[in-house]
Amino acid sequence: GGIASKQGSRLGLEAVTVSGCKAGNSGGGLFAELSQSLVIRDSAFERNEAGKGAAIEYASQDTDSETALIVGTTFEGNVGETTVSSNAPISWICERGQYMPPTSGDGEDAFSGDFTGCLKECAAGFFGNETDLQSPTCS
Repeated sequence: GGIASKQGSRLGLEAVTVSGCKAGNSGGGLFAELSQSLVIRDSAFERNEAGKGAAIEYASQDTDSETALIVGTTFEGNVGETTVSSNAPISWICERGQYMPPTSGDGEDAFSGDFTGCLKECAAGFFGNETDLQSPTCS
């Protein structure tokens, strides 16, 4: 993979492009395991490859871990079963008119496809006025 963040580390990425990285199992662009904190802002994960978490595998569920934060980041052309995979909570700050289903950290949280900001568009007739929305009604 491209970047590995291991036990107890604090990783912050801002205006970074992670591109063309490969991992056999998970975390093609970024693999974070038992990290104390993870913040990604205004970055891009492009053309990374892995079985799951082609762009990001966040495996940091730990009582000492802070929730990860992803803001204004683009995911494009990543190849794998999932683009972002997480077994720990992630907070997403979305662009207006978008929302991101909550990442609970129960091991079932995974997202696929290309997107910027957040994965989902607000339902027809709804347009959120905030940036941390988690439901289709964007409220």
